[in-house]
Amino acid sequence: MSAVVWRRSFPGNAIELHDVRKLVTALLAGCPVLDDAITCLEELASNAVIHTRSCEDVFVVEVRLARNSVRIAVEDAGGPTVPSLLSPGQEEMLEGGRGLAIVAALSAHMGVEGDTEGRVVWAELRWIAAETTPASAVDYLEQLRDRLQIMGFLARVCPADGRAVAYLRVINPEATSLTEIVYAAQEAEQWHFWWGWAEKIATVDDIEAVSRRIAHVLTPVRRSES
Repeated sequence: MSAVVWRRSFPGNAIELHDVRKLVTALLAGCPVLDDAITCLEELASNAVIHTRSCEDVFVVEVRLARNSVRIAVEDAGGPTVPSLLSPGQEEMLEGGRGLAIVAALSAHMGVEGDTEGRVVWAELRWIAAETTPASAVDYLEQLRDRLQIMGFLARVCPADGRAVAYLRVINPEATSLTEIVYAAQEAEQWHFWWGWAEKIATVDDIEAVSRRIAHVLTPVRRSES
């Protein structure tokens, strides 16, 4: 499948974000990472409208759809501030500062190109080719993903991409520096979920227990006031 590229400019107004979402949702209908792509697009487009000179001009959305990936890019009219990820803990200090951290967590790759006269911020999302991925591992990861999403976490199944197996990336949207990777793999003919550092969590038939453990790990520790 050759890549399909769609590109369109929009007035630099927050009202336009609804049309951006609607059009790209139609363009990516059936895409396995549609929800994540829309989340990334909304964050990038919002940043262009709020933090660049596009608020007085236009911003351009480009979507490049390939066989197992989609690249979302937003071109703005430039500005003095260079988009950058926040370091852990800064989410609570800067309003709206979680946006690019969420994009980075959901995407396989992201980047910023350009200068004060105009920049392109892009994110590439990938999904697993069914014919090259163990179906059972993906099924277990998808079941866990669905449960964690119900609990309010951001979760997506990612292709191997240099790792031994596919994995689940989980993010706390209220504190995006808190993120973990989970695998599904066999041991002695029994499937288990594993932390990214190769510590066993529990068997795959205990989704509730696994979800609770992940939620516990991704919950910020609140310091008591002295």
